Amino acid sequence: MFRRLDAADLENLVFVVTDVHCALSIRYDLDADGDGDRLVFHEFVSGPMVAGKLPEPPGLDPTLEPTLLYAEANLFNFGYYRLERRPDGTLHFLADIRDGAGEVRSGSSVELPTRPPQPR
Repeated sequence: MFRRLDAADLENLVFVVTDVHCALSIRYDLDADGDGDRLVFHEFVSGPMVAGKLPEPPGLDPTLEPTLLYAEANLFNFGYYRLERRPDGTLHFLADIRDGAGEVRSGSSVELPTRPPQPR
């Protein structure tokens, strides 16, 4: 799958995962198809709001060489994801983790600027 995504030259690919019973933001940067052009993508994990909580964030599988941007366990939480248009017209993907009261958790915010589609 990652070879095909890398070959397609995708940018700002995002996976949203829920119900892991902790909160994580992870960045991956790999050359899956070996062409020298890197595939960078993010995985955002959130939840649960009212189920059991993990006492500690789980360890990450090193296979895809992840970079942990944020990790927090032992709290009820939800992910808040949105696209915002800036005054210059650019779109930005924003992600953060909120606690049960809706407050942004410190260190959880990630912003990914998007680029307009390029003509082929």
